[in-house]
Amino acid sequence: MLEGERLAGKLGVEHLVKQRRVPVNESVRLRFRLTDLQTEGPPSRGLTDVELLTNLMPGVLATCGTWPRREGNGVLQARLPAATPPGLYYIYVQCLSRGVKLQ
Repeated sequence: MLEGERLAGKLGVEHLVKQRRVPVNESVRLRFRLTDLQTEGPPSRGLTDVELLTNLMPGVLATCGTWPRREGNGVLQARLPAATPPGLYYIYVQCLSRGVKLQ
């Protein structure tokens, strides 16, 4: 299989977060870029099923169903509610139409 065929339709996720530590009870503006791995540019068609999952580690609290809005050039943004209780949170991106499952 050629490299281009292997990457066809696949998306890369690049987080554009400047500050990774957030005060408790403060909402977070999360920005990230989706990249078409075959062309190394923004996805060629609109993605309507991008979803975020927020998970308090070690898996004690999960919030699913945050839908980011498009900024352009593959960049998306979501406002996440205040993280309570305090702790380490992982944020996963999903886009089933392009084969990206909670990563």
